[in-house]
Amino acid sequence: MPPEVDVKRDALLVQASVWIEQREVLGQIASATKSLTVGEAGGAFEKAVALYNKRTEEIGFWTWEGSSVLLKVAHALTEASKKYGATEQEISAATQGVIKR
Repeated sequence: MPPEVDVKRDALLVQASVWIEQREVLGQIASATKSLTVGEAGGAFEKAVALYNKRTEEIGFWTWEGSSVLLKVAHALTEASKKYGATEQEISAATQGVIKR
C-alpha cells in the first residue's frame, strides 16, 4: 500500500458486519411472509384476501432480493478489506462466518 493511502480496513469490516446484520433482518422478514398468507375467502372478502396475499408474496420477494443485495455489498466491502491486508479470521469474525476468504 502506498504511504499516501490510509485505509481503515477495520472500518470496512465494521461496515460489512452492519450489512450482514441487515441481511439477517431482511431474511427473517422474507421467511415470515410465507406464514402470513390467508386462506381462500369467498363472498365480500374474496378480492381483499387475494390482494392481501399478493402483496404479502411481493413483500417476501422484495425482502429476499434485498437480502441478496446486502450480501453483495458486504462481500464487496470484505474484498476491499482484503486488498489492504485483512486476514481470513478478521473477515470471518466481522461477518459472523457468512463470508470467508
